[in-house]
Amino acid sequence: DTFKTEFHPHSGHPTTIETFSAYGSGSETRSPIVDDTPWHPFTCHVDFEFAELTHKAALNKDQTNELLKFIWRVADGHTKFSFRTHADVATAWARASSQMTPLEKHVIPIDYKKQTIEYEVYSRPLWDWAMDLLANPLLAPHFVWDAQ
Repeated sequence: DTFKTEFHPHSGHPTTIETFSAYGSGSETRSPIVDDTPWHPFTCHVDFEFAELTHKAALNKDQTNELLKFIWRVADGHTKFSFRTHADVATAWARASSQMTPLEKHVIPIDYKKQTIEYEVYSRPLWDWAMDLLANPLLAPHFVWDAQ
């Protein structure tokens, strides 16, 4: 059980014969390849991280462009940005949603094949929602009150 290795005549390496246990365990060890720019072909590591984030978030072209515009607006100092965590964003949404009439949960039972299936439906009382819109000084002037 031996291995014979014949090299190309112009390589300058002699023919070797090795036993099975010694084959491939040559004394020469290769140092690992270290890539100083693993993000290549991206310009820099941050560009790669941004591209990876947009890919993971499944952002389309328009959403990516909108996010980039936003990032540059903040980076250029044109606007203040205060969010630090997801909790900050969720808190802001909760504050904003409390300004409008809340959604109400309704359970609708449906009899199907000798079983009752319950569906949850959320709605907003139409009158209360209309009153919210009328109370908004930006929207109220745009309502038409006379027949045309």
